[in-house]
This record gives sequence, C-alpha cells and structure tokens, in this order.
Amino acid sequence: MPKFESIEMEKKVSAESRDLGFESNKENKESKEEKELAAKERLEQTVVEVKNTKQRMKNIMNNMQQVIQAVRQIRQQLGLDGNDDDIPAVQRDQKTFEQLKVRLAELKDQLEDLKKALRAEEINHLREIEPETNEDEINLRADVIVEKALQAMGLE
Repeated sequence: MPKFESIEMEKKVSAESRDLGFESNKENKESKEEKELAAKERLEQTVVEVKNTKQRMKNIMNNMQQVIQAVRQIRQQLGLDGNDDDIPAVQRDQKTFEQLKVRLAELKDQLEDLKKALRAEEINHLREIEPETNEDEINLRADVIVEKALQAMGLE
C-alpha cells in the first residue's frame, strides 16, 4: 500500500474514532440524564406509595373504630358482654394494619436510600457543570436541590 493511501486510511480511521468518541460521550451524557430521571421517578413512586400506605392505615383505623362502636351498641342493646378483641373484622383489620406498618417502615428505608442516590447524582451533575466549585458548596447545593424535590413531592 502506498504511503499516501496509508495516511488517508489513518485519517479516515481517526475521524471515525472521533465520531465514535463523540457519540459515546453523547450516549454517556444521555445515560447519566436517564439515570437521574430514573432516580427521581423511583423517588416519586415511592413517595406516592408511602402516601397511599399512610392513607390506607388511616382508613383501616377509622373502619376499626366504627366497627367497634357499632358492635358495642349492638351488644348493649342485646345485653351481651363481650371483648372488642374478639370481633373478626377488627382482627383482620389489625393484621392488615400491622402488615402496612411493616411495609411503611420498608418504604421509609427505601426513601432514605433513594434520597442518598439522588443526592449523589446531583453532586456528580454539579461537579460536571461547575468543576471549579468547591466540594462543600457542591454538597450544600445538592442537599438544597434534593430537599426542594422532596418538598415538591409533598414529603419532608
């Protein structure tokens, strides 16, 4: 292969690698943005699930109180003695309530992990766009961003 063709081939390969490098950087940037969006979406979904679980627990407590009150009234009208703990509907609701308490604790742990992940992603993002900013300022700004996001979701 003549020297001229060899140089042209090297230029072509070099240009293709730059194009690939550019595409790789673009894909990497898109991947980071997708990752950040995914963390926010998971956080939002978890917040919604926490709210729904809390509402279910509240509804169960209200239902249990209503059932207990109704059973007491009926027992009083009939002149029967009884214990509130022997009402099957209340027992089922108590069991469900306990399961929801466990689930709520799991969700709160998951929320903490997601907050940490979102904070880490915000720190990385801030480092990329403002490399001259010191670490303390970046950490502080990341905390503010995460707190605002949580407040916007109705948490904290």
